Amino acid sequence: MAAAIWLEWRESNRLHAKAINERSRVTIGRKPGSDIVLADPLIPRNQAFIYFEDGNFLVRNLSKKNPILFNQRWTIAQDQVVALQPGDSLTFGNLKIYITASQSPSSHRRSQVIFKVRCPACDRILDHELNDCPWCEASLAGAEALIYHAEEKQKADSEKEEIIDDSSSI
Repeated sequence: MAAAIWLEWRESNRLHAKAINERSRVTIGRKPGSDIVLADPLIPRNQAFIYFEDGNFLVRNLSKKNPILFNQRWTIAQDQVVALQPGDSLTFGNLKIYITASQSPSSHRRSQVIFKVRCPACDRILDHELNDCPWCEASLAGAEALIYHAEEKQKADSEKEEIIDDSSSI
């Protein structure tokens, strides 16, 4: 089976996905000729380059001034290279790209993605389109973003229901 990963991101309320295989060489930035063109003004014209080498998918930061935030913890400075795997995320400006499904592109099922946010004050999970928490009225401008694939959310919800059902029988 050929090595492949998927990049998934949401921009202008649209879900985007791009398959990358071991022959792909993908450029990311605001530049119109980039393979993935992002509109965020905080993203430089030439931000990143993703490619496959020695059995790994790698990302290289091409920007002198703008680091890439890797997995919400580490920054990738200019010319630094980091290996990617499913579950990783890359943040460019205000836009986050998720690395998903290491399957061949022909077998990748694009599932419905559910976007939510966590209220920073009361910790409730809310719809991503809200500006303020309806319970505590805290601003959601800097709230943690949560992304679920519909199948994962349904599984988590059913497990939660089982736990609730088990505790109610005590």
